[in-house]
Amino acid sequence: MAFSEFGPRIYRTLIEVVRVDAEKEMVHLVVPGWNPDATVTITVARIQPPELLEQVRYGGYLLAKLNLDAKEPAGLMLHDFTSAPKPTPETELR
Repeated sequence: MAFSEFGPRIYRTLIEVVRVDAEKEMVHLVVPGWNPDATVTITVARIQPPELLEQVRYGGYLLAKLNLDAKEPAGLMLHDFTSAPKPTPETELR
C-alpha cells in the first residue's frame, strides 16, 4: 500500500488481541500507540499473511503498520502485519 508524501504518516506499532469472535470471523484489537482505551474491530481476513492467524488469540500481540493520526477506529489503515517479538526479560535489559 503506497501513500503520497502528503498522505497520513504510517508507523509500525504494537497491537494486542483482546477478543476473537470465531463465529463472525472478527478480531477485536487495542492499539496502545493510537488509543489505549479504544477497541478496534477488523475481520480475520485482514490479517495477512495467513501464517499469523495462529497468533490471533486473546492476549496475543502482533505488529502492524498504520496511521496513528486517525480520529476514529474506522479511519485506521492497518496493514503489513508481522509477528511481535517475545518480551525481553528484565534481567536482559541491562
